[in-house]
Amino acid sequence: PTSLPVQKHPFTGDTAFFLGNEGSGILPVHKELCDFFVYIPQYTNKTASLNVSVAAGIIFHHFALWAGYQ
Repeated sequence: PTSLPVQKHPFTGDTAFFLGNEGSGILPVHKELCDFFVYIPQYTNKTASLNVSVAAGIIFHHFALWAGYQ
């Protein structure tokens, strides 16, 4: 419930990413290691989830924008 949409650039420094599968997500033990969560807004109900590689590309793109990578 406290996760932020990725386009809000919620990154605040050193960052590590856990990416889960489309079905069950990440393991509870990994969730406990996280400071916060982001999500990719979906604007229709036609897609229940994104392929993890597609989701990673979107997340990493937004992280690169936030970090000022060329």
